[in-house]
Amino acid sequence: MALLEHISHSSMSTWLQCPARWAKRYIEYLPERRSLSLVAGSVFHRALALLGMRQAHPAEVLALVPSLVEEQFAAGEVDGTPEEATEAASDYLRVYLPLFLSLELKLEAVEEKFYLGIPDIRPRFLGYIDLVARDRDGQVAVLDFKTADRRWSVEKAARSTQHIPYVLHTARSRGVRRDSVVFEYHVVTRNDVQVLRLPPLADSKVRWWEEQVRMVVRGIEAGVFPANPDGWWCSPRHCAYYAQCPAVA
Repeated sequence: MALLEHISHSSMSTWLQCPARWAKRYIEYLPERRSLSLVAGSVFHRALALLGMRQAHPAEVLALVPSLVEEQFAAGEVDGTPEEATEAASDYLRVYLPLFLSLELKLEAVEEKFYLGIPDIRPRFLGYIDLVARDRDGQVAVLDFKTADRRWSVEKAARSTQHIPYVLHTARSRGVRRDSVVFEYHVVTRNDVQVLRLPPLADSKVRWWEEQVRMVVRGIEAGVFPANPDGWWCSPRHCAYYAQCPAVA
């Protein structure tokens, strides 16, 4: 039985896709070779966090990209070269920085870590919010940065669930109404930026999400880890444990 201290969005997503992959990653701690796009996205996020925290000049942040890439490559194997990752992360930043610097927001937090209690289960939800700020009217805004190979559809943003705990935490911690919190995904490709604002959270969606969390936690703590080969994630390209999987042997 796996007793959880906390559950996160990425952990939940992994178990829902393939419980066997979850066990390889979170119980056996087997290393995973990361994609170039994942590493470039991580560098992009870290660079924006440094920009927000230090109020640094954009040129200074761009100059930090090679060293941030080195840190990522030192942390584990990557599909691609440091030069390719540096180029991709720099492209993301050059595309997004003009919009980021034009935002008329008063920053409250960057990479805000939080825990959120869920009814009827012991583990809390752990999350990190990219940016919390207030606009000119004092309304609380939550921004989540995404790097992508292509633009998101409106439907993809609407189906997302990552914003649910972010909005719940932000509303509770700031003492504001949940429906007053603005949430936006800023989706950055190497060519353009999308700003996708989501509608206020409905009570039904919150209840659904909390039940999803309870289901995942109970499945993990019961030791339920079947392989699920029916999805895009089940391939040598997307799963580091593909060669070890009995479902595809």
